[in-house]
Amino acid sequence: MAHPIISSAFPTPQDPINPTDLAPVIAEKMSRDNFSIFDVMTGKMVRSGFAFALDADPVYKAKNIGAAEVSIALGLGRRDGAVHMAMYPRFDSFFDFLSVTVTKRREEAIEATFASGFSVYFDATTRRTTTVRHNFADG
Repeated sequence: MAHPIISSAFPTPQDPINPTDLAPVIAEKMSRDNFSIFDVMTGKMVRSGFAFALDADPVYKAKNIGAAEVSIALGLGRRDGAVHMAMYPRFDSFFDFLSVTVTKRREEAIEATFASGFSVYFDATTRRTTTVRHNFADG
């Protein structure tokens, strides 16, 4: 079972904060850190633990990281039932916004990464991604 580990200066609201209100704050943190895992309802950044993609297909793919792109990704993530999202910079100069699950256990992130078909899991403590090699035997 995933256990979210979150820290931030945001207060915990009774109702979800509007994506357009959260987007500028999240976009600023993403552009500064070039790495982010965040709660889609509160905007709190995940600062420790591991995260893995629930699906290899991004919720949203953007050319830039700005308030407008983050707002769209938040809205789509909420619509799809995401709790956490991560931004992943691609080699083709795009940024993928992925629906992720947060856990304390590295092994859980690795196992789930194999199962999802996505090749990367996120380490929130070091703010790095780790590629998992999928080895398939021929014949």
